[in-house]
Amino acid sequence: MEIFEKIYHMTALSDIIADPRFLIMYCLAFLLLYLGIKKQFEPLLLVPIAFGVLIANFPGGGMGVLGADGEGLVHYMKDGVMVAKNVYEMPLPEIAHDLGLMNYIYYALIKSGLLPPFRVFLFMAVIGIILLNIINMFLLNRTLNIVTCIVSLIVFLGYVAFDIQKIKRMSEYDDI
Repeated sequence: MEIFEKIYHMTALSDIIADPRFLIMYCLAFLLLYLGIKKQFEPLLLVPIAFGVLIANFPGGGMGVLGADGEGLVHYMKDGVMVAKNVYEMPLPEIAHDLGLMNYIYYALIKSGLLPPFRVFLFMAVIGIILLNIINMFLLNRTLNIVTCIVSLIVFLGYVAFDIQKIKRMSEYDDI
């Protein structure tokens, strides 16, 4: 019986049972895969989205950004012990090691102060993407299309990071 308990704690089963929202997201991902592969409903769109949902919701993967509370404390597990540290006083390598890559990217942009001026750069990048798409309507160049898609994805992710920071700051100052 002890071996089953060890297997239970070593695998993702304990995470899935502790938080069954993973199953809902997995059902959504498999539905998107089914629609994209079997039914051929926009497979170039639905299949990557489904794989992104699967990867981002991997149990125990810690892919999400850990939000700091009002005092800047981030609560996380380290070596089986619950730890609370002020994320704004932690050095970036420690954030990367303890909290993961997504948190490192998020807090590196906030700590460096790069995110607010980054908005102007993102706006100019959107204008450039629109111009590239207009030019590509006449050229019909596949390589330019791929480059435009990659740049659009990077700009979109930058806007998402900027908006998350803006919403977080608004929620800290409002009593909503």
